[in-house]
Amino acid sequence: LTPAEQAAARSLGYNELLWDEDEGEVWVGQDQTPWGMLPEAHRKAWAELGWNQEQWDARQAKKTFSLPEALQTYWCSLSPSQKEAAARLGLYQQTWDENSEKGWAGKSWRELWN
Repeated sequence: LTPAEQAAARSLGYNELLWDEDEGEVWVGQDQTPWGMLPEAHRKAWAELGWNQEQWDARQAKKTFSLPEALQTYWCSLSPSQKEAAARLGLYQQTWDENSEKGWAGKSWRELWN
């Protein structure tokens, strides 16, 4: 990438490792996938953002659960490791902040990208 392209990629939350690992797709459909069926890398990323199996399963069953704290804040307040985890899931600053403003709680995963 040119220096300008690298700067643009960094502004979207990429670093060299994330760029090289990115498969160019957002993994939509996670809300219908049981925690244990998620790829290990995605479980780790969601866990870094505060999710655990109990919360995940409760959300799928439409039961009451506590939304992870990270999902209630803006991108700038996330730790570097949380930003990297979000990026691994296809979530970057613009999408993250738009949903932090509107609230993640009542949205399906598909709504996050529409």
